[in-house]
Order: sequence, then C-alpha cells, then structure tokens
Amino acid sequence: MDKSDWFLSYCHMSEEEKWVYEELEMTDNCKIQLSIYRRMYNAVLLMASNYEKQIDALPKTINISDEIALAFDDEVVEVMDVLYKYGMLSLAECTLIKDINNQLSDMSREHDEGLWTLKALKESNLWEQCREKARQLLTLLYNLE
Repeated sequence: MDKSDWFLSYCHMSEEEKWVYEELEMTDNCKIQLSIYRRMYNAVLLMASNYEKQIDALPKTINISDEIALAFDDEVVEVMDVLYKYGMLSLAECTLIKDINNQLSDMSREHDEGLWTLKALKESNLWEQCREKARQLLTLLYNLE
C-alpha cells in the first residue's frame, strides 16, 4: 500500500469524511498503519518546527530538547522499517531519517550537556541542521518536490 494512495487524500478530508472513512472503509491493519504514520509525522513536524513552536508544544517542566530527540527516536526511527515495508516511506525518506538520527546520536555521544539546553535548541547550528533535514523530510512526505 503506497502512502500516496490513501494517506494524502485522507489528510485532505473533512473531519466528518475522516470519521466515516475510519469507521466504515478502513481495515484494522490500515487503522494501525495510519496511527503509526500520524505519530511519525507529528514527531517529524515537531523536529522541523522553529524554536518557538517547539517550546510551545511541550510542557516547560521537562527537558524540551531531550524530549524532541526522544520523540524522534521513539516515533520515527523505531517505526521507519515497518513503514518502509508497507510502502509508506521511500528510501530517500529513510535516508533523511537516518541522517537526523545520526546527528542526534552524535550530539548525545559528545556528552555536552550544553547541547541539550533551551539556549542550544534556539541557537545551536546542530539543532538547526536537524530542523532543516526534518523540513526536507516533510517535503518528501508530502511529495512537494
């Protein structure tokens, strides 16, 4: 099942159409795939967002930069192979996911707590590179080449 066959058209449905589609037309397997894809997309969107949107999206009581990286790992990296298997991610999309993940892993391995502060999230070139790659990924996900 190719994502362009159903996910993009699904995104453009009204809320009422989505409800009818989910209740009457989608198989349980498609519902699971849609749920996984939505969570993956939302984590990519969070990574791609500017600093202000990122800090507005999460509670101030947590380490926001760490949570963004964890969400990307949990909701994108961990499901990448499954979504690729079902034709919902392309090889180019998987490559960008791996690039972002590698950058985040490199940042973690540096053991520089300064990279995981709000100041770094706002000003660090490394975080901006992650955002830019995530924006490229969003473009591919929406077939906006």
